[in-house]
Amino acid sequence: MDTVVKKFGEINLENRKLLLELIKKLSAAKGEGLKEGHLIKPKQEIFFTGRVKIDDEKCIACGACAETCPTGAISIKDEENIRTISHCHQICVACKRCEASCDDKAIKVEVELDVKDFLSGNLQKKKRAELKLCKECKKPVGPIASIAKIEEKLKKEGIELTEMEYCQKCRKWRTAYAAIPRLAIYLQRSYGENEKSNVK
Repeated sequence: MDTVVKKFGEINLENRKLLLELIKKLSAAKGEGLKEGHLIKPKQEIFFTGRVKIDDEKCIACGACAETCPTGAISIKDEENIRTISHCHQICVACKRCEASCDDKAIKVEVELDVKDFLSGNLQKKKRAELKLCKECKKPVGPIASIAKIEEKLKKEGIELTEMEYCQKCRKWRTAYAAIPRLAIYLQRSYGENEKSNVK
């Protein structure tokens, strides 16, 4: 199961393509001067390109960084019970929106260019987190650490939220069956059979 993340905005990457071609030509022309692994840092803090560092202890894999990334440099993929957060150095413009969006201060952007990573354009895996599975259908609900943080805040307010154990689809059906006790008769199927249906 892949997760599609909506982007905060979009940035035209045509200039980034030109930069990529320039770096390739410089790398070929300079040889040892720009060999793989060579690191370039601007003298001033400008929108250049960056690499992100994620503090594994602080990060709860909520996905706020990916949602606000205007170029799609930070991406999220949910497979089975694992969420992976990755970063593409080649299209990162070091705008630091990801830093600003992180309430846990778990992500840091270094304004620099690593020639090897930049030219490869590969995704660099930065964080892996276990997902909580739905109590009913066993599909992913969300990152365990992220859900735990929400539950902790709610408990402080005296709110018990048992619905966090279920995915969005199952929560909808639980609400419907609770509101209409005879719904199973009307639909001619039990609550447990709803997951097998195509009804959203």
